[in-house]
Amino acid sequence: MGLLDAFNSEQGRFGLGLLAASAPRSDGAGFGQRLNEAVGSVDAWKQSQAKQKQAEFLQKVEQMKMEEFTRKMQKEQAQEAESIRIKGLMPGLFNQQGGAQGGQSAGFDVQAAIKLGLPPQMIQELFKLQDLGKQEVARTIDTVDARGMPTTRQLDKFGQGVSEDMGKYVAPVMVDRGGSKGFETPMAGASFDKTMSPSEIATDQRGQETNKLGWANNDLARRRDDMTDSRARANNDLTKRRDDMSDSRVRERLAFDRDPANAKPLKLMTELQVNKLRTDMGKDHSTAVTMLGQMEDVLESSKAVKESKGLSAATGYTGKFLPSFTGGDAAHADVRIANLRGKITSMGKAAAAMSGAIGPMAVQEWKILADQVAVIDEVKGKGPMLEQIALIESQAEGAMSRIREKYQNTRGEDYERFPQFATLPGRRVPVDSPKPLGDIPKAAATHLKMNPSLRAQFDAKYGEGAAASILGK
Repeated sequence: MGLLDAFNSEQGRFGLGLLAASAPRSDGAGFGQRLNEAVGSVDAWKQSQAKQKQAEFLQKVEQMKMEEFTRKMQKEQAQEAESIRIKGLMPGLFNQQGGAQGGQSAGFDVQAAIKLGLPPQMIQELFKLQDLGKQEVARTIDTVDARGMPTTRQLDKFGQGVSEDMGKYVAPVMVDRGGSKGFETPMAGASFDKTMSPSEIATDQRGQETNKLGWANNDLARRRDDMTDSRARANNDLTKRRDDMSDSRVRERLAFDRDPANAKPLKLMTELQVNKLRTDMGKDHSTAVTMLGQMEDVLESSKAVKESKGLSAATGYTGKFLPSFTGGDAAHADVRIANLRGKITSMGKAAAAMSGAIGPMAVQEWKILADQVAVIDEVKGKGPMLEQIALIESQAEGAMSRIREKYQNTRGEDYERFPQFATLPGRRVPVDSPKPLGDIPKAAATHLKMNPSLRAQFDAKYGEGAAASILGK
């Protein structure tokens, strides 16, 4: 800062104005005029300084505009040069073959564009150009081709197909052709020739041999029927005389022949028929044994409920909805009632898996018992519950009798061939002693009226003549 720079401030200029006003003058100006002139000179200097600053500012603005214009021009020239360069590179960036190899996309060489220094945004826009004019998938539908294989068809927004149908993966499945097994791809309308398995071939051969034996037996029978020699006539005459004989020895022989206790020769059967009979009879025997055991379990559970000391406390409104004391008699009764219901559930699961001649009957008997147990209502009290349990016991005992009878009628003639299936287990739960006629529950009497066929079981439970007293005959 120089010595005279102090006069370039507002205070310096005011000081110079005052100094000039105090100098001698010949125009006779007073002190006020001279002071006013000093202040005016300062204002003029300030205006001059403001104009100078504005001029300098405008000069800088013009200079900045010029520099911005210069930079813009240079940028536009560079962009134009880059555009010209890119246009020259375009033919080499687009692959006319449309193949995709390595990093080269179908129709546009992305790697080459990156190496040439193209901006990423431009590369992305150029990459999209290859899809111009292509169909756009709007929806897909599932269908099958001419071979019956599932495919996916692509459609545009106008419903026109886009490219060829795309096949779907179909998992192979195991196909049993009888003589062989193998995996095949399933398709609509496909069929396979089935041959016989080795076991079926062996069975067929045995059947043919059996047929040959049957034909031979038939031929032998025809020859016997056509016998005309003297022995045949003698035998026929002997047979006639035996039919007419009335002496005691012949009657005793005829009686012996007609006695069911005298076993007849076993029916002629092939090995295959014997094996099948053994299997079927074993299934029926297992079903009968299982159902009889399940019925015994129900009778044991019902007997336990009847003998529960806390049955009165466990029934009725309070017994149903108020909790029982832990370990008390009522709690034991609750457990036994629940166990009775559980036995019925277990019987149902066992019956569902049964088959053969006894299976359908087992399911039917279980349904009847299940319906009877389902109507047990603890709220109604001890008396109605005991009556309902009596009906359940009667139904269970009747079912056991019917199962035994069904098994005897179905498989009785085969006991001699398979003695291991000839017996069924005896009673595990003893039958209650007959009750006086006056002690027959009303519900049991009603059940008998609806099912008169239970007469024998009713008399066995309530005493001889009990059924007749209810049915009136």
